[in-house]
Amino acid sequence: MNNQKAQFLVQAIRGNLSSSAWPNMKNAIDGGAPVAALLYGLALIGTMSGFCCTAREGKRYNQFVKDYLSNSLSGCDYRKLDLYKSLRCDMIHGLIPGRPKKGKHTFRLIHAEAQRCVHGTRAADGKVWFHVGVFCSDVLGAARKFLDDVQQALSQKSESTILRSFKARMDKGYTTMKSG
Repeated sequence: MNNQKAQFLVQAIRGNLSSSAWPNMKNAIDGGAPVAALLYGLALIGTMSGFCCTAREGKRYNQFVKDYLSNSLSGCDYRKLDLYKSLRCDMIHGLIPGRPKKGKHTFRLIHAEAQRCVHGTRAADGKVWFHVGVFCSDVLGAARKFLDDVQQALSQKSESTILRSFKARMDKGYTTMKSG
């Protein structure tokens, strides 16, 4: 894949984040369906992680969380929450917000402003408060940050690891997106 095509695809993905991902998550939250928004956000991490790392799925997911999501605007340290095992797998496959035997944490999903509930912190019963809207916003920020890194690598015309991974994913046929 040449850099011009990669640049076009970065812009197409950006357009999809703005015209599809965020509106769908926001509509789900506003419509009283925060679980749908959460699933979208968890799946978006999986999609974006496929662009940035060539490892197996769980490792890719955790690497994306470490590199892009853990420095989130909300200040939540998602690395400590073990999102892949503790939340993603159970939510995507069974609509369960974490089971202690599979991952390190269970979660109490919130979608409205609640007093004494700080996103990413533990409640009195040990469950982690998880504000779906904050999470979705953080995921979009992480995706944009990743695309900024790809764009920077493209402008520097370097064959960095991130650019090789991005191009490898695109070369495997992930080109069905349409630009904004």
